[in-house]
Amino acid sequence: MAKGEDALRWLPFTGLGLILGAAVFSGVAYFQRSEEGLCTICHEMREPAGAFRSSVHGSQSEGIVPSCTDCHGYSALEAGTNILKHMAHRYSPQEERKARAILSVRDEGCRRCHRELLSPSMTPQARVDHGLYLKGKGGKCLSCHAEEGLFHRR
Repeated sequence: MAKGEDALRWLPFTGLGLILGAAVFSGVAYFQRSEEGLCTICHEMREPAGAFRSSVHGSQSEGIVPSCTDCHGYSALEAGTNILKHMAHRYSPQEERKARAILSVRDEGCRRCHRELLSPSMTPQARVDHGLYLKGKGGKCLSCHAEEGLFHRR
């Protein structure tokens, strides 16, 4: 077989690869924009999304309403891996997934909106606790602020 014929034989696969690559790149770009749409295409995410919308953070009449990835630090790779595991029926039990979701909450997401951690209007104990946090000795935001309904309602 001549070199030209060999190259033509791989042309459909190259085209398919380019199309799939563009689709994956588009999906990653969409996810990185922190859009809720991609997170809620999974049936399992509809309940947490609805619970968030009825929480203090999700039902604000004014101010910034965070999206899923503002709080949860999932990468597009992790999201894709989770989808593939689900399709292969190799996903974790619900309680394990919930625990992973809680662990994925990043302090940077909280601090984006809650910048003033030593406000004079706080209780003295809250100012002490936030001072320890700012010195790196106070855990994560959710160490103290994990109340039910603050982020998601049951």
